[in-house]
Amino acid sequence: MTAPTGNYPAPGDDVERPDFDALLSTLAAWLNDRGQQLMAIDERAALHGTDAQRADVNIAFVLWQAASERRDELASVDWPDPKRSNAEVADLVYRTISDRTGTALAANLPEAVAIVDDIASRLTATLNRTESASAAWFEARSAIAADLDVAERLALTLGDQVRAAAGLRAELERLTSAGTARGSTAGTAPGTEGSAFADADMAALRSSVARLRADLESTDRERQRVLAECNEASGRLEALSALEADARSAVAACADRFTAPPRLAVPSVEALELPPADLADRPWPQARPLAEDFVDRVGRLERALGIVIERNRSMLRERDDLRGLVQAYRDKAAAAGAAERPEFDEAFRRAKALLWSAPCDLDKARSEVAAYQALVRSLSGPGASSGQPVVTEEIP
Repeated sequence: MTAPTGNYPAPGDDVERPDFDALLSTLAAWLNDRGQQLMAIDERAALHGTDAQRADVNIAFVLWQAASERRDELASVDWPDPKRSNAEVADLVYRTISDRTGTALAANLPEAVAIVDDIASRLTATLNRTESASAAWFEARSAIAADLDVAERLALTLGDQVRAAAGLRAELERLTSAGTARGSTAGTAPGTEGSAFADADMAALRSSVARLRADLESTDRERQRVLAECNEASGRLEALSALEADARSAVAACADRFTAPPRLAVPSVEALELPPADLADRPWPQARPLAEDFVDRVGRLERALGIVIERNRSMLRERDDLRGLVQAYRDKAAAAGAAERPEFDEAFRRAKALLWSAPCDLDKARSEVAAYQALVRSLSGPGASSGQPVVTEEIP
């Protein structure tokens, strides 16, 4: 509601009754609007304003009350003839505005109205800025408190950076206490210019707390991953025991069947030291190396057993492959009519004797099979003199 500037008469004017009625109506509307506005400003200033701002509200109320009384005086003007103008109205409009003690507050009614409007406008703008800054500060404080709650919980769970979290909590309490003291003594709201809550301090604290939370959450994710791997590794021990039995069986089979079996020790699953039962409850800096070491040892044990099994079984597979190969070449020699020739039969018998003996000298057997292969291959091509069919397909 704007001030009733356009309805004021000029000083010394005689006022017509329609203009008088318009002035009273406009003043009544203005008084009602400003009264409600000042009540709202008073409530806001009580929460967020300074002592000086609250004093300005009181001045505005006194002036508003004086303007209301002047309006009542105008309403009581004696107007014997509505068709004639009245000089008393202008006189009342421009008469000094005083409080109930007689102290002058404004030179006249227009000035009183203008002062009230100025105070209301200025305090509204100032309180808007104050409340915005205060809301931003409280939002920042709430965000810091939320991050710090998570960080403290994780720090206790992990047993890591507990002192760092406690230090940041103390800093938040210090800033909160300082701001409360400042607001109660100087009427300065948190987050406003001149308060103890400098934006730089709040920003720095918020950044530090957010960084601590992110670090601890990352550590917690790593902890959960490593503990899960540790549990998974513990769950594989039964399967590793079966794998150990397979490895020992493969070693025993090669020891009985070969003169030079692989010389690989079979690691014991039972000898593997288990992680402590309270591993998950221990501080993570202490538990982490124990968990990672166990996972690594289980992995090494599994790989070692696999190597033992593969090395021994590969020797058995090679012997069986050589048996099949020498028999295939025997069949090729027979197809060429040369299997019973003394040199072919003797070479075949030497290879067979080695491959079907226990323990088997695999190196010698490999050499005798290669010699027999070369002999059979010699049957192919020019120079074959047996009169029998020629071997043309080569077995690798």
